[in-house]
Parts: sequence; structure tokens; C-alpha cells
Amino acid sequence: MSVARDAERTAVVRNGWLLPAVAAMIVLAISLYLWNALAANEQRQIEQTTVAETSVVVNHLSAEVSARIQALDRMADRWAYHGRQSKRQWQQEAELNIVDFPGYQAILWVDPGNRVTWVAPVAGNEAV
Repeated sequence: MSVARDAERTAVVRNGWLLPAVAAMIVLAISLYLWNALAANEQRQIEQTTVAETSVVVNHLSAEVSARIQALDRMADRWAYHGRQSKRQWQQEAELNIVDFPGYQAILWVDPGNRVTWVAPVAGNEAV
């Protein structure tokens, strides 16, 4: 039986399909390995790009919010330094902030009793 197997193996080798089959399997394994490595590299690049873009957006939003807060702080500082403004002066300054920083619906001045005293702009905010 051993002689038969050896003869069969010899016939397979002689027919020439074993070597190309092994070579094809090796090429397939290498191709799969490289494909997997490329896919992993692409995933890393996507993650790095996402982190970088997120950082840019966070920095932009942070700067925008900071600028808005500083503008409102300046309004409060002027009030503290110069004393109470007239309603017209306050509304004018508040409306300039609304023009400079789109997205505000209104700016309110609330008195120490938590009552809305002034609102700018009045149009569209009558209910306040």
C-alpha cells in the first residue's frame, strides 16, 4: 500500500498540478494578508482624520463661544464702569452684538429680581 501511495504522489507531481496549487495558495495567503494590512491602515487613517477634523471643529466652536462671551462681558463691564446706561444705549449695543454674532435670537437684561427688564431686539420677542 505504501508503494501505491508513493506511486500516486509521483503521478500527482508528474502531472504538475501540485506545485501550481501550492503556489496559488501561497499567493492567496499573501494577498489576503496584504489586503488585511491595507484595510487596517485605511481604518487608522480614517480615525486620525476624524480626530483631526473633530479637533478643528472643537477649536472653532470654542473660539466662537469665547468671542460671544467676551462681547457680553464687555457690555456688563461698561455698565459697571459707567453706571446704568439708558435703555436706548443698551439696546443699541445689544443689537450690534446680534448683528456681529448671528444666531442670537435676543439679548436680555435681567434685574436682580430675575425679571426681564429690557430685550433687544423687541420685534419677535414681545412675549419675553
